[in-house]
Amino acid sequence: MRRDKLLFVSRAAREFGGVVLFRMGPKRRLYLLSHPLAVRRVLQENPRNYVKGIGLEQARPALGEGILTSEGDLWAGQRENLNKAFQHDKLAEYADAMAAAVDAMLGRWRAAARGGAPVDVAAEAVAMTLDVLGRSLFGVDLNGIGPRLTDALDEVVHWSIRRMTALAPLPLGVPTPGNLRCRRALRELDGLVDEVVRRRREAPASGGALLSSLLGMRDEAGDPAARRLLRSEIVTLLLAGHETTATTLAWASHLLAADPATQQRLRAEASAVLGERLPTLPDLQRLPFTRMVVEETLRLYPPVWMITRRAIADDLIGGYAVPAGSDILISVHTLHRHPDFWDAPEEFRPERFAAERSRARPSHSYLPFSTGPRSCVGSGFAMLEATLALAMIVRAFRLSAAPGPPVEPEPLLTLRPRNGLRLILEPAG
Repeated sequence: MRRDKLLFVSRAAREFGGVVLFRMGPKRRLYLLSHPLAVRRVLQENPRNYVKGIGLEQARPALGEGILTSEGDLWAGQRENLNKAFQHDKLAEYADAMAAAVDAMLGRWRAAARGGAPVDVAAEAVAMTLDVLGRSLFGVDLNGIGPRLTDALDEVVHWSIRRMTALAPLPLGVPTPGNLRCRRALRELDGLVDEVVRRRREAPASGGALLSSLLGMRDEAGDPAARRLLRSEIVTLLLAGHETTATTLAWASHLLAADPATQQRLRAEASAVLGERLPTLPDLQRLPFTRMVVEETLRLYPPVWMITRRAIADDLIGGYAVPAGSDILISVHTLHRHPDFWDAPEEFRPERFAAERSRARPSHSYLPFSTGPRSCVGSGFAMLEATLALAMIVRAFRLSAAPGPPVEPEPLLTLRPRNGLRLILEPAG
């Protein structure tokens, strides 16, 4: 599992079925789920019996009590606040911010394309989605601090994933090399959060309603606990608010670079719908094939490739007794490639997400944003951003692979392209 997590979960499901028990050390029992009925039991039918599990639990010392790691009343309050930020009536404003950020990124790409140099699309997507986050939810310009943010967040993510597979993870206070690197990254994040808060307080009142709401709820000047909570919520938003969409755009670009016919079909749709203008919210419904490409990308390379839970009480999953205290690993990666539910599961076929085919698909066989009470609160935001951005990218450029080693997935908290994604960009016009 430590050497190749994706190979491990794929082989376990193939050889042993949809509910697999394995152990880590003498006490930890882990159940790997990759069948829709088993997944439905945990996420939809009996979600109150399952709290957040091994992956996010190990990240809590670094991420604090943001919505990714919190439980109970705290989680419910955070969820309610985020629901307000992602209501449909706010998406039109967000769409404008998304289009502006993508347009700025494409301006950088045009300069690179003139020189013929490959572009690391994965790194560019990270910078762009952070820009979107700053423009829409925070109301501040994050461009000047973006690289420092991503470097610090990367160190925290790597530290967390190492703890996930450690038999006896040491507390963060123990001065191991990995812990020391993580502590430096956390100090950097603390300073960057203070900078974001300062910029928000000094910015005009328009925009950034979510961060303004958090600042109104958490008066960090008067209560150290409230200040720690504010810091946790901002770090969680910075991590979850950009990385999943950035990886989706990177993988979509990778798939399209290997499939010129699909790329051309997507370009024709984007050009017909958008012409030369920037997209807006109503265009989301006018780009059905672009949306299918995004959905198929999320199937093959789900950013959240593993969902973790822990059983509070005994339960029965797929006919198997699961004792209280057991760790549950829902393998979204394996579920999305299950041959019983997907034709030619390893192939890139966006047409499988046409409306009539999607209606016939078994429930809980496709979970890019999880499901049930803890489904991703920002799924609509993410789909809007990915769809509009992809349409703009392919309208502007023809994508092809740059020479180099094969692109491989790296399963951290999200499923990234290992070592980035370098592509050759040629103007489409």
